[in-house]
Amino acid sequence: MEKETMFYRITGAALTAVSIALVTDYTIRARKKTGASVVSLLAGIAGLVAGAAIASKPERDAIRRLKVENMIEEDDAELMDQNISEVLGLAADRGTPERDHLHKIELDEETSIEDFIFDA
Repeated sequence: MEKETMFYRITGAALTAVSIALVTDYTIRARKKTGASVVSLLAGIAGLVAGAAIASKPERDAIRRLKVENMIEEDDAELMDQNISEVLGLAADRGTPERDHLHKIELDEETSIEDFIFDA
């Protein structure tokens, strides 16, 4: 088991154990009618919920990673590439794009920004 997973499980188990002790203490004090505090009962219940949430965090993260990793399959990726190519005009059925609008600019010492501005 990974160190991180072990850390979450131990932390969750420790918090759960403390929470069980708080709930048990409240129950014993309530039966003996000696100053049972509702705060300790609420803290114990909240600790039980938090302990379960902490202990199950690695599993929830693994499920989340699994969903993201399997979001796009290989066939879907190829279809997306084809669609993008069609939108950009690079589709196989269109042939090679015309490049007559391109002109070359020779770079030398006299080249300025005006050389790069092209009016159609």
